Amino acid sequence: MAKQCYLLLFTNCVDVKGHGYYCVESVGTVPGSCGVVQVINGVNTGVGAKELNFIPVAQVGAYPIPPEYSTRYDSGYYGACCDPKQYDCINGACLTSDKYSTPGLYPSLSDCEIACGTGCSGKCISNSDWAQIEGLSGQLKNRNCS
Repeated sequence: MAKQCYLLLFTNCVDVKGHGYYCVESVGTVPGSCGVVQVINGVNTGVGAKELNFIPVAQVGAYPIPPEYSTRYDSGYYGACCDPKQYDCINGACLTSDKYSTPGLYPSLSDCEIACGTGCSGKCISNSDWAQIEGLSGQLKNRNCS
């Protein structure tokens, strides 16, 4: 079963409202002492609350959090793990897409560095090395290597 990102809006047992993000296969609740208890991936976590609302979302930040839940009161049990880092090449450097709210064209840093070329924080081939490779390649074009 594939993981899904959920925004959790909750009211805990002492009436404090908050939110958190979960990246799990399934969510649910069972009756508990002050209301309900979280069931994550079929396992009763023992974490109780008066109210637990799990909202499926595409990614962290994709759903506006109502002001009354905007406090960051979260157990951190699952955290915001469903917001994978994506990268874009900006002025020759690979930066996470959240830095300047860019689209995130590359799913990993290495994919970005391959596409980005010169200026990838020291992980790309230098211009002089590339020129040497091009020169040797040019010399080999005229050779019969059979």
